[in-house]
Amino acid sequence: MRRRPPLFLIGGGALCLLGNPRRTMDIDFSLTISETTQALFGAMMTVADNMRIELEVITIEDFMPVPADASLRHQFIGQFGPIEVYIFDPYTIALSKLARGLETDIQDVLFLLENELIELEQLVILVEEAIPIAWEYDVDPDDLGHG
Repeated sequence: MRRRPPLFLIGGGALCLLGNPRRTMDIDFSLTISETTQALFGAMMTVADNMRIELEVITIEDFMPVPADASLRHQFIGQFGPIEVYIFDPYTIALSKLARGLETDIQDVLFLLENELIELEQLVILVEEAIPIAWEYDVDPDDLGHG
């Protein structure tokens, strides 16, 4: 049997699983849609529609510089049938929150820092690494904290 691609939770929904009390209006996730995952994706969309929850499929690598070692920091949530579910690298989530820069995004980064899910020194290093290539992802380097 072929191994199905993992499902990665990203954004506010992932932070809720990590204990963030802030509510989220949608669930962002990454899942390679293929023949093997099409049924799962369809079921997720049906449940989300019934519950009036917005689901957004995100390929974070397309809009955010992902640190080279991000895969080492994905957090395993559980196995649900044949699907493995992870929270995407918390540092990448923090970078994406900084890039968008809404007040709630900054609160989310503070949550990650205060709960020691990320370390400020490492986040600063990753921001510095992302700045030179930020425009390649349509991210203004100033939005990452330099300005």
